[in-house]
Amino acid sequence: MKTIQEFFANAVSSNPELRAKINAAQSPAEIVKLATAAGYAFTEEALSSVIDTLTGKSEELSDAELETVAGGMMCTYSAYTKQATSGNTKCCYG
Repeated sequence: MKTIQEFFANAVSSNPELRAKINAAQSPAEIVKLATAAGYAFTEEALSSVIDTLTGKSEELSDAELETVAGGMMCTYSAYTKQATSGNTKCCYG
C-alpha cells in the first residue's frame, strides 16, 4: 500500500493536473478519491490527521510542551525573586 507521504511526494509533485484537482478539492474525502484513482490507499481519517499535524491543529503535545507538564506539575522560576513556585509547594528549582 502506498502511503500518504508517497502520494504527495511522488504523484502530486510530478502531476500538475492532479495537483490542481487537489487544490480545488473541498474536503479530505475528495482528496482520498483522487488518491484512490491514482493507485494510493489511505483513509480520510489518516489524511485529516496529517493535515492537522502540518497545519498545527494536532491535539498532540510537542516535546517542549510535554517537558513542561512531565510529572504532573509545572514549575516556574522568578529571576526577580530567585524563587521557584509550583502552586503551594516547593518546586524542582528550589
